[in-house]
Amino acid sequence: MTTAPKSKFFGYARASTAGQQYTFEAQEKAILQAYEKYKETHEWGGMFQDKATSGSKPFTEREQGLRLWVSAQPGDMICWAKMDRAFRSVYDAAQLLQMFDHKKVSLLSLDIALDTGTALGKFVMHLLASVAELEREWIKTRTKDALAIRQEKGLPHGGRPPTGWMKSKGGQWIPDQSERSLIEWAIKHHDAGKTWNQIVAHLKKRNVKRSNGDGYHQCWFHYALKARAAGYPGRDGWREKCAYGGSVRREKSRTIRKRIRAAARQQTSTCPDETSESSSQSEGPDQTDGQTT
Repeated sequence: MTTAPKSKFFGYARASTAGQQYTFEAQEKAILQAYEKYKETHEWGGMFQDKATSGSKPFTEREQGLRLWVSAQPGDMICWAKMDRAFRSVYDAAQLLQMFDHKKVSLLSLDIALDTGTALGKFVMHLLASVAELEREWIKTRTKDALAIRQEKGLPHGGRPPTGWMKSKGGQWIPDQSERSLIEWAIKHHDAGKTWNQIVAHLKKRNVKRSNGDGYHQCWFHYALKARAAGYPGRDGWREKCAYGGSVRREKSRTIRKRIRAAARQQTSTCPDETSESSSQSEGPDQTDGQTT
């Protein structure tokens, strides 16, 4: 009669720097002492050590952590000396505990005597998951509120400066005269019959960018027209003075373009292949102080 194979007992240790050999020895000693209580039901599965690894790195993205995740099977147990060896936040802890729980692998944390294979351990696991969910909601709320305040003041959100503004070397917001001049240039060519796509393609070809390194695109110009009409409010009352959507300037430009195209259709030309005057106009700034190439 063959006996069923025993479940395995794995040890896990981590150190932030490669030179913390004493830390590994202390962790391994504590884990081996804990294993003595499980010898009857588990066989030793080995020690997994992540060296020079930050605790902020997810468990399954660590070299030995991933190997341990793959090696552990239902009924096995993983033990570490301290909780911060496996994770650094409540959110990470809840995620890792749930992952191993779905795989039916028990976890043993010696510093708080947490054994997810027991009823009390399962309760703590669900408690941590609830706290992690609350933490996520708080983070979302704080992020949303901070973004709303920055938008109200016209401060850059997502790393983007307000239209017509740039950051000085001292960290202060100052008017970006180069960008404002570029907007005037774009409006002039748009009124002359150029499309926003053509204007953007021209700027992209010449590698003209904003002061923060972002490229120009059609939607940005539609937004910039609103900022221009509001006098480039920048930080104060930006959302009230500059709403999203179309602009009077765009409507005027469309009317002008229609008139130009209608006149072109009515005009008789003796040389159809000759380049029109509008296409030989100034191609715009190669590079200005506010833009980079």
